[in-house]
Amino acid sequence: MWRKLDITFLFQENYNLNSVTIIPALLIILLSVLKVKVKLTMTISIILSAIIALFFQDKSIANIVIYIIYGYTNKNIELNTLMQGGGIISMLKVSFIVGISSSYSGIFAKTGILKKIKEVIANISRKTTDFGAVLITAILSCGIACNQSLATILTEQLCNEIMPKKKLAIAIENTVIIIAGLIPWSIAMAVPLRALNVENEAGLYAVFLYILPLWNFLLSIKTKK
Repeated sequence: MWRKLDITFLFQENYNLNSVTIIPALLIILLSVLKVKVKLTMTISIILSAIIALFFQDKSIANIVIYIIYGYTNKNIELNTLMQGGGIISMLKVSFIVGISSSYSGIFAKTGILKKIKEVIANISRKTTDFGAVLITAILSCGIACNQSLATILTEQLCNEIMPKKKLAIAIENTVIIIAGLIPWSIAMAVPLRALNVENEAGLYAVFLYILPLWNFLLSIKTKK
């Protein structure tokens, strides 16, 4: 177990902990509040981070390019344990999953195979609440799809007639996106737990992941009344 003092010393020894280094993170928060487009926000933050790494962390342009492509590594074994990872290559598998999952959207829309299921969901919506119907759909979608991408597509296509588009987007954020982290065979839970080498029971301590959808469901019942 790392002690706080050990980690602080480790970072002080290997990095220039200048207050300037926090600017990219603060910038992401600021631009998000100002509702700047995500792509532009991320691009600005990445460029600024590269400049800071170049002038404050004594990294060369070649180092930065390698980090972007292959991910970050450090010669210090202890620091590498904490910081190693990232890079474009590490995201290739996830990108393929997202691409393949997205292709299902057109298949579902053109074949009409979801029509009967949508009728059932509409009935659930009338008997409970709109959010309740989205919540049930999200749980089943996450269980079947095993990844957030396909689960999100399925939930949106199944529930797009019971809620306005903007309201549904928020409901999906408060259901599918976080509930995926509670499904043991879902990528959103399996990958982090395997990386940390902990058992599935760790999900019980992810309180936010199940309190948020339950709280929103209770609010939807109260609003309906």
